[in-house]
Amino acid sequence: MDLDALILHFFGTEDPAELTEAEYERGLERLGIGFGVEREPSRKFALWTLMEALGVAPLPAEAFAK
Repeated sequence: MDLDALILHFFGTEDPAELTEAEYERGLERLGIGFGVEREPSRKFALWTLMEALGVAPLPAEAFAK
């Protein structure tokens, strides 16, 4: 998965820094929902990696518990 494509998909922009706080929070919410419903392990890991980069990822033991 392409990091830039993920950011564009969930935040609607290539630069989340240009978003208002409310827009950024909505993007984080969409990202969290996407992570929660993703079942493909590699895609789930890619979403978790983006969440980690943004400082909102759950602990790996919680995120990937079966």
